[in-house]
Amino acid sequence: MLAKVPAKRNDGKTSFKSLAKYACERDHINPETGEVSRYQCATETNCLDTETAWREMKAVADMNGRVKDPVYHFTVSWPANENPTDRQVFEAGRAGMEALGMGEHQYLAAVHRDTDNAHGHFMINRVHPETYKAVYPDRDYYKLDKVMREVELAQGWSHDNGVYAVHDRNGEKVIDWAKDKKELDRSKAKTPAKARQMEAITNNESLASYVQGQPKIDALETLKHGGSWQHLHTILSLHGLEIRPKGQGLALYSKEHPDLPPVKASTMGEQFGAGKLTKKLGEYQAPAPTIKALEPATKYSDKKPKRDPKIREQRREERAAERELLRDRYKQYRDEWKAAKLPAKQALYEQQKQRKDTITKEHKKQREYIRTSGLSIPEKKALYSVTAFDIAAKRLELANTIRAERDQLKSEKVKPYRDWVSDRAQDGDKAAIAQIRGFAYADKRNAKHLKKAEHEDTRHGFLVSPDSFDQDPQKPQRISERFTWKIDHNTGSVDYLVNDKTAFSDRGQKIAFTEHGKGDREAALAGLLLAREKFGQTLDVKGNQQFKDLMLSLAVENKLDIRFSDPELEARRQAAMKPKVQPVTPEKPPRLMSDQEIKIALSEPRPTEPNQELVEINAINAHAKAYKQQLQDKYRVDHGQRPDPEQGGFIARFTAKQKAEQWDKGFSALDDQVQRRVELLNSDDPKAVEFRTKAWDTAVNSYSEKMTTWQANRSAAVAQQEASKPSAETEKAQREKRELEARRLAERQRENSEKQRENKDKDLDFDR
Repeated sequence: MLAKVPAKRNDGKTSFKSLAKYACERDHINPETGEVSRYQCATETNCLDTETAWREMKAVADMNGRVKDPVYHFTVSWPANENPTDRQVFEAGRAGMEALGMGEHQYLAAVHRDTDNAHGHFMINRVHPETYKAVYPDRDYYKLDKVMREVELAQGWSHDNGVYAVHDRNGEKVIDWAKDKKELDRSKAKTPAKARQMEAITNNESLASYVQGQPKIDALETLKHGGSWQHLHTILSLHGLEIRPKGQGLALYSKEHPDLPPVKASTMGEQFGAGKLTKKLGEYQAPAPTIKALEPATKYSDKKPKRDPKIREQRREERAAERELLRDRYKQYRDEWKAAKLPAKQALYEQQKQRKDTITKEHKKQREYIRTSGLSIPEKKALYSVTAFDIAAKRLELANTIRAERDQLKSEKVKPYRDWVSDRAQDGDKAAIAQIRGFAYADKRNAKHLKKAEHEDTRHGFLVSPDSFDQDPQKPQRISERFTWKIDHNTGSVDYLVNDKTAFSDRGQKIAFTEHGKGDREAALAGLLLAREKFGQTLDVKGNQQFKDLMLSLAVENKLDIRFSDPELEARRQAAMKPKVQPVTPEKPPRLMSDQEIKIALSEPRPTEPNQELVEINAINAHAKAYKQQLQDKYRVDHGQRPDPEQGGFIARFTAKQKAEQWDKGFSALDDQVQRRVELLNSDDPKAVEFRTKAWDTAVNSYSEKMTTWQANRSAAVAQQEASKPSAETEKAQREKRELEARRLAERQRENSEKQRENKDKDLDFDR
């Protein structure tokens, strides 16, 4: 048996409440039906009650203000072939608590049996319930491992491998170090203190943690197969790393961040110490120029958040449960298919027999007709011959058809698991989509395709959350009538299409756009909204400046509650979202109505007063229609679309027909629910009365608004019409003005005539 202390959160905010919920409640999968149910684990505590244990622990921990993280958690597990009782699990945990010096502290223990290994979780309050002093377990791994050997001897279990072992000395069982203690200390690779401090402050991954991940796995694989210095340089270069001498040893440098302080090569593992590498590979060799020029597949980034191992483990367990449930569903499908094969075969053979009998009956009927026709014997013989030839041709044609149908039936086989999962994924099944992604990773992530997709995503732009890990694509959803979706069977991504072209894709950890998607603002907005729904309000925009400007303009125009992790982009968003002061403009005079508008306003009939009984009937009918649509949508979500009995082979059609009948029966039963709802709304039930009253009030308010608008339009039209008519005083003034102008015109004409006569007289005098 083994004891393990899971990694703690870097921010020191481990929660009694969340750990208690995780330890005490588990999902149970029925191996026969595949049904998932929640059940309470076997628990033990020295608090007042299991439900309130976490509150009691928190109250005691709050009495010591210096303790930042009072939660201590360890597990005790047994091999798969051993099945301890609950009492034995709790005894082992209490023995571990005594060894850690927390035997009198508050604790909550739970037994889990949902994996191959029975194990117990122990949550302990590091603060003593009476003295309020905190315990800081030192070298807890060694103390717990020694206790496990003691429990194995006391309870009669087999001895597991650990730092301590059981030795036979002078006929007695003695617990001692399994091997030299210094060698044990060196074998446990740990993150340096400064790296842990950097991760705790920034919550970002340190270079030391990065090298202990996939780079270490690949480098160990290279050494295992007898690689050389150049092979090691190649592997490290693909991870953006370089190993170089530093002082008396070797150090690992980040090629992406050459100014970043390096870490000792032994941080990645004891096998990479200078002495051991020299012994295995010979004297150090610098990497070849071609290796230095390699483009890394992955790079270290000091902005990348450190993954929480608890969250990764929890999500890994959730995906494992979903895959197990998906496998059970496939077994159910396979069993149904096999059970339907024999009835489908019998139904097909019965149909073929009926078609044979039909031809035989037709032949007998024709012969009887010829026999009673009254024709001569030679004529009857001729007709019998023609009929026999015709029937023989039909039987030959039927025989060929039957042979083809039976060959097709024999060729029909149950779908392989991978094909079946692909069909479920196309229907939007989240577990199936996750399984397809698992297939992709099992096929070494389809390296070439994924690398190309990664390059395209970087070129076109994508959205991602700064702190999201191991996320699967969401269940496909209908965005609008313009959008359709399909599943990429190679990667499990969900592609959203506009006009049969991919606009953006949900790749799990990011929402990636295409050129077609960026050119359509509605599609780009839909992708942005999907990213906000999936990742939350804070988004990291990756791509060129044009793509960043597009996301910024969409967020500002639509006033979306979104934050950008890029400081410059976020500053621009905040500046654009600030309300602008609008200049005060004088009120505009009321708009004058045109003659056509006046005519319409005066001819518009008075709004009809609502009838309460009719209003209530219409409201109930509208509600019933919406309620029926809601029931039908929910039924389709719960039971899927109606199976098509005309699709697939004989067995598939036979099975689909039976399922379609059951589907139709349940779907038609929805009408009864709608009818009961209508009867309820017509009753004297308080809720029904409230519903009808609300509908009537809405109708009255609507009528009041329409009446107010009708009166205002009519009054304005009448006032404007009256104002346009000339008054009596205005007509008199205009008449006097016209008379004055006529007198002035006559006066000017008379003056002109007199001047002309005077000029004429002067001309006569001159001639004389």
